[in-house]
Amino acid sequence: MTNRHAAIASEIDAILPAWEANYEPGNVSDYLIALANSEAAAKGAAIAWLQSESDIDPARLEWVEQPHGQRHDRWLDLIQNHDDGIATDTGVNVRHRFRRTPAP
Repeated sequence: MTNRHAAIASEIDAILPAWEANYEPGNVSDYLIALANSEAAAKGAAIAWLQSESDIDPARLEWVEQPHGQRHDRWLDLIQNHDDGIATDTGVNVRHRFRRTPAP
């Protein structure tokens, strides 16, 4: 990482909350639902958004840890459990961005 990139990364970490709630439908661009300061807030925003867009029963939803790649240290997908035992992906996830600089 160049000095310029390190400076930009430091500014991003200082300004933006590290938790993101996203909708990734798979066939089009991803949508940012919310930025949050905690995992609970990001999950709450994600579920609230999903309920505003569909009639999914929140009692059937479950967060499942996923591989997270190089930009995140946590990644959780929101799945819907069905009566027949099948779980389907809702396209909603919550992830925690790596801090590229030490926290102040």
